[in-house]
Amino acid sequence: MAGIDKIKQEIISSADKKANEILSEAEQKASKIANSAKEEVESDTAVILQKADKKVESIKANAESAIALDKKNKILNAKISLINEAFEQAENKLCSLETKSYFEVIKKLIVAYAVCGEGDVVFCEKDKNNVPSGFFDEVQKLLGKEKKVKLSESVDNSIKGGMIIKYEEIEINCEFGAIIASEKERLIDKVNSCLFG
Repeated sequence: MAGIDKIKQEIISSADKKANEILSEAEQKASKIANSAKEEVESDTAVILQKADKKVESIKANAESAIALDKKNKILNAKISLINEAFEQAENKLCSLETKSYFEVIKKLIVAYAVCGEGDVVFCEKDKNNVPSGFFDEVQKLLGKEKKVKLSESVDNSIKGGMIIKYEEIEINCEFGAIIASEKERLIDKVNSCLFG
């Protein structure tokens, strides 16, 4: 019996030794896998953080660019508003000139815009009633023989300032607002320079 016990003991001892070897090998493999996984996670985390940093920088740059563009647009809109106000004030100033100066401007406009033929000068009622005596005689001397204008019988109370010269086939709008609007593109750089340097 002692021989069987001894064999049994050797088998158990051998099995324990083999089990310990397998367990030790499994622990080593598990440790290697855990270390490898840890390194992989750390590497992936670093890549993710790097991508996140780049994304944050990109968002920040886009936000700064949008803020700068918005600021430029607000400044531009303010400048446009001021320029439009300057043109509006110019029209108002022309409309509110005292009678003598007002009709000197009108005279220059008629001379500048009249064409060959006979035209009627249409004013608003207020201006028609304030035309100085001898005004059209002076204008006619400046125009010469080929261009003729006279005071129209009709009035146009939509005219804020200035006048309209009507010929048979054409109508020349010499209202202050229309002239300023037509000259605006040409003058806008000068006005911008005067207002903002």
